[in-house]
Amino acid sequence: MSRILPEPVVGLFSSEVLEVYRALKAIPDDDVTVWVSLPLPEAADRPQFLAVVANRLAFLIAVSGAGQSEVEEAAGLSLF
Repeated sequence: MSRILPEPVVGLFSSEVLEVYRALKAIPDDDVTVWVSLPLPEAADRPQFLAVVANRLAFLIAVSGAGQSEVEEAAGLSLF
């Protein structure tokens, strides 16, 4: 299983963030470490997770509550 820090997580998180948290925690690879950002009101625009794989690859993961239509609209606007 992946390693999550801090464990247990502290604070109030949206349902979308908790869903991603559960998915990251369920990764069966021991080489994955995930750091969870504390939910601070003044830092709402930062990524919620930093995942490091085998101490070689790092991924910043930001979670959005946007729906499918909002994503498609935003993606379409970026084409022009």
